[in-house]
Amino acid sequence: MNIFGKLFDKGKQSLPISWVKFDNGDFQVLVDEPSKIFWQNPSGVVQLIQYEGRADWPFDLDDMDAARLFYGNQCTSYGGVMLCLDKTTISSVDTLHGIFKYRAIDKGMAMHFIGIIWIPFEDCIWQMNIESIEQGWTGVREAVVFTKHPELEREIKQIPEEISNKFTCQEDVHAYIKAQPLHVLASDDERFDSVVEIHPLTLVRRRMRRVLETMNFAPEVLQLKKFKLPHT
Repeated sequence: MNIFGKLFDKGKQSLPISWVKFDNGDFQVLVDEPSKIFWQNPSGVVQLIQYEGRADWPFDLDDMDAARLFYGNQCTSYGGVMLCLDKTTISSVDTLHGIFKYRAIDKGMAMHFIGIIWIPFEDCIWQMNIESIEQGWTGVREAVVFTKHPELEREIKQIPEEISNKFTCQEDVHAYIKAQPLHVLASDDERFDSVVEIHPLTLVRRRMRRVLETMNFAPEVLQLKKFKLPHT
């Protein structure tokens, strides 16, 4: 899923994907093309890195409040919720990275977690997606966290009785829940990753952390002009 693709101007000639380097661990390449590379690991986490034209962002990387507002609204407009968005500087290169939660398409009640790392410059950007979808039983993270931490306020709002009385089957319940907006839950917090180590959110967050820790760039990347507003 690349819901932010429309933000990029594809008119520029691609620079090599290989200019951005990081530890690939147990990931195997499935697609290797000049402008994108796609991997998957045995845990079902997929990652995609691609080169695009410049980012048409309405904010500067020094204004994280504006960046969070922009991507928070963007994510909500697609039916998801932004869990975090931060900036990290690597070898003098500013990167923007965030984690987003959506309902998985055609996967029942499953959640789709997407981590994105943007590496922007004046005339181009590399974008890396790290994604994983809940499989099998859903809601496991929430259930485990609240079992081990009963002091937390219950997150799952009860369906009003006047509405639940109208349901005739479990499918009606699921349809109602899926029609409600997504929210950031206490169980989404990073401190609970150790409680549910194989949950998709944990896997995405762990992989993103590893990529950022090991990311480095070819000398040519360090010569590119930094992304700044306004563009001239």
